[in-house]
Amino acid sequence: MTRFRTRTDSLGGDPSCSDHPAAITGRPRPLSAPAAQLEIMRSETFPFAERFAHDVSPLGPVAYFTAGESTDLPDVVLLHALGMNYTEWEALAPLLAKHARVVGLDMLGCGHSAQPSRPYGLHEITQATWALLRKLNLRQPVLLGHSYGGRVALELALREPRHFSGLMLLNSAGFIRYPALYEKLGRLVLKPRLVGTLLLGAGPLLARRIFASETPNSERFLSQVLGRWESAYAYRFAQHACPMLSDLVSDVLDRLSELNLPISVLWGDEDVLLPYREVEPALRRLRDVQIDVLPRCGHMPNLERPEAVYEATLRLLRRAVAGHAPR
Repeated sequence: MTRFRTRTDSLGGDPSCSDHPAAITGRPRPLSAPAAQLEIMRSETFPFAERFAHDVSPLGPVAYFTAGESTDLPDVVLLHALGMNYTEWEALAPLLAKHARVVGLDMLGCGHSAQPSRPYGLHEITQATWALLRKLNLRQPVLLGHSYGGRVALELALREPRHFSGLMLLNSAGFIRYPALYEKLGRLVLKPRLVGTLLLGAGPLLARRIFASETPNSERFLSQVLGRWESAYAYRFAQHACPMLSDLVSDVLDRLSELNLPISVLWGDEDVLLPYREVEPALRRLRDVQIDVLPRCGHMPNLERPEAVYEATLRLLRRAVAGHAPR
């Protein structure tokens, strides 16, 4: 069943342990600190301590945080967009942590997690994420994925369907089938050095187009991009993304019928990266789904409309407890 609507609107322990706070690298720092000390797109005021899991991937450690306590609602896993990190959930994680246990991570290749020197992709990212969730003994969690994080969430749900109780997808990748020619041309043309050079000039412009409206959260995010933009990030992002091209354009269109769990979709109606009109036909094929289209919202509802994402996530958590019928 599919429903559609448009919304208006100091500790001891062994430092080798993943939970030891000696692994914390992101203590809050004042925004007035010199830009060289600040990381692009990473918030220094994220409220939860950073930890590291050193045994979930052969490619290296995974940075993560936990917040809240397990309740009668499912635990929640937050999966960020490509090139981002878990601090993109700063406006949402504290709200959800009042109701459920919340875990977020920097996916492999991103943030403070390992930056592998050998090729890796969706398979390795999904494996590392799944190993972390098992290590933390999460209870039938709901996966909340944004953009490429949504693609990872879909892959997890398809690989381990009995272990998750719901999917929350924000402007998610995986619902558009691109022509095979795109990937072939991309592999010929989109080399890391070229992409990095293009990002040096176009990156700030693209960052502005992510949002449809000015909000305190979106303006702060832009300041963390535009005020910290540097060549090192552009080339590092290109080295991360270019080898993953086939994964970035992959889709789940032939496996939608395998998604037998409650799903909630939120999409900004002014997303220029993944326009809603291009994904709507695939979204309509999902079984147990509720779709909210958010007006005057772009590609990052978790920053532009965190209250809407919070409310929709709570509804999904309650659906996951009650059963699969949308409410």
